[in-house]
Amino acid sequence: KITQEELVERIDFADCDLEKQVKSLFLEGILTEDSEIIENLIYVLLLWKERGGTKEKDSFLDKFVSELNTLLVCRWHEQHENITMLLQMIKSDSSIDYLYDAINLKPQYLSWDEYLTFEVKCIWAIGVIGTSKAIEKLQILSNHENEIVNFNAMRQLQRLQK
Repeated sequence: KITQEELVERIDFADCDLEKQVKSLFLEGILTEDSEIIENLIYVLLLWKERGGTKEKDSFLDKFVSELNTLLVCRWHEQHENITMLLQMIKSDSSIDYLYDAINLKPQYLSWDEYLTFEVKCIWAIGVIGTSKAIEKLQILSNHENEIVNFNAMRQLQRLQK
């Protein structure tokens, strides 16, 4: 067990094997449902984005879209909002169904949030992706029974129509 600070010190962002190492750890974390591994890996991806900025480094995040999509709809961890933020940065059409499904996930640790912050972040991520498939999902959500979901889906549709 290491702290996040120790993790940062050990990461060599220039290491050409970093992608392989992170992929392997994601697989381990998903298979064993180890929320601590997942938390640290999400932190690594957020650090990568924070320290990045070049196209090459941005494409590093794209390589983990499948793992992030899978994790978004798992209930055994507490990284849903961070995953949503990463998926919003990646803007992959493959994430739309996962983001849409996550709106009804209702993770237990977020049950206190009457303002549906996580769900709203999912809606905004769908809106940022902005493809025809995203618009279709937003149209469905604009008729959602929950007023917060409905309102935010409508806002995204209005933004996309400008």
